[in-house]
Amino acid sequence: MLFKQYTCPRYTHLLRRVLPVLAGVLLLTQSAWSAVFTWSPSPDTIAGYRLYYGASSGNYTQSVDVGNVTQTTVSNLTAGNTYYAAVTAYNSASLESVKSNEVSFTAAGGTTPPANVPPTVSLTSPTSGATYASPATITLTATASDSDGTVSYVEFYNGATRVVTVTSAPYTFALTNVVAGTYSLTAKAYDNAGAVTTSAPVTVTVATGTTTNTPPTVSLTSPANGATYVPPATITLTAAASDSNGTISKVEFYNGSSLLATDTSSPYSVTFTGVPAGTYTITAKAYDNGGAVTTSAPAIVTVSTTPSPTPTPTPTPTPTSNKPPTVSLTSPVSGAQFKAPATVTLSATASDSDGTISKVEFYNGSSRLATDTSSPYSVTFTGVPAATYTITAKAYDNSGAVTTSAPVTVTVTP
Repeated sequence: MLFKQYTCPRYTHLLRRVLPVLAGVLLLTQSAWSAVFTWSPSPDTIAGYRLYYGASSGNYTQSVDVGNVTQTTVSNLTAGNTYYAAVTAYNSASLESVKSNEVSFTAAGGTTPPANVPPTVSLTSPTSGATYASPATITLTATASDSDGTVSYVEFYNGATRVVTVTSAPYTFALTNVVAGTYSLTAKAYDNAGAVTTSAPVTVTVATGTTTNTPPTVSLTSPANGATYVPPATITLTAAASDSNGTISKVEFYNGSSLLATDTSSPYSVTFTGVPAGTYTITAKAYDNGGAVTTSAPAIVTVSTTPSPTPTPTPTPTPTSNKPPTVSLTSPVSGAQFKAPATVTLSATASDSDGTISKVEFYNGSSRLATDTSSPYSVTFTGVPAATYTITAKAYDNSGAVTTSAPVTVTVTP
């Protein structure tokens, strides 16, 4: 085997402190019958924020759980009335910080506040008419937004039965071991003023016994067919895969008949470094939850010290030297301490002055924890056991250059 094989571990644990610190400075932007509040984010890892407001200073008769965002809009205010407001942060254990600075304002507008605009919501997965073999796994995914406020939460329903509530985007949930039957699935979005919108229903079928399974589709998106590299090369293999009547269970990458790597969740991608000179025939195989397999069209790439023949007499311009990307860890902070089982969010900023960022990897020591292919580069882990962790982030640009951030050491205590 000419490539070194790598695994692609994916985790869902994270770190968090017991009590969040003060949420920060509360600012106010006022418009007719409403007020937009913004505040600086808590430097701690928090689960969300609550806005408190009322008709007298320090006496807050109403509150809004705004989730983990640093802005919210309060609508339907009474014109001419004076209001007072402050914000707090809370963690996953529902422990709440002290309140921020207080702001006061007099509601503007006429005698009648504008009507609240309901949120919008649509069910993007599964597709209507999809069929599954029992016991099935069905991933529910919805998109939701609110033009004059915020989305508080999204509920998924089967008929009139609520399946689950998701309080923050991305609004998704995987149903497992679904028995045979026909299911009418919807999503309901609730905004911060209490308005509710229900998506169009999606009907899916879970059948017993043998059903006709539609094979998945798969295509290699990287590398391009005919691409050339200089040894020792860095090559990123990426594939797009989908299944019209089920889910993708895994994608395998091959050089000829040799298995290089397996990825079990989207985006399906793996990077190899130090690839020696040679010609490689790369394919991707997608497997669905019914066991069907599809192989992509091959991409033939060459790693060689010999330049490719010039297709025309026109001289090839001398390429400029690729500048490596920059990357820094923004969360957690070095020296942070957490209580096991902890929740931790790893976040990084990355940029490339002469290209684009292809991905950011997060590491504990030499162990890769997760990969994020789009900004903001962030991943959350829960149930982290007691230990000392050395966290770094690696940024890769579109030319294969890699930069590693300064390390951050955190401790999870028993």
